[in-house]
Amino acid sequence: MTQTRFVHTPHRYQQIPNVVHKGIRFHGLTIPDCQKQLPAAADGQEIIPESMFWLLLTGQVPTPEQVRSLSNELAERGELPEFVEKLVDSYVLLMVIPSFVVDR
Repeated sequence: MTQTRFVHTPHRYQQIPNVVHKGIRFHGLTIPDCQKQLPAAADGQEIIPESMFWLLLTGQVPTPEQVRSLSNELAERGELPEFVEKLVDSYVLLMVIPSFVVDR
């Protein structure tokens, strides 16, 4: 069944085509496709976050070796320099303090 929908824009109604909802896709892969194709954790139940990250960055399904390499590199680079930690902490403090200000 074809159904035409209209969307109100600031200047006019605009016709939009009927599009069959196909769900979320990551570089053409549905979530079930990702669960089947991306390297999984050791227990095989869930995909490894780094494998999804690789797919999002490169558009390619990674090999288990590529995922291991990425995981190792992220772990090596995971520590923030002290000046970055101070910057983040000060930013959070600046965001929290105004919420406690009460106008009188």
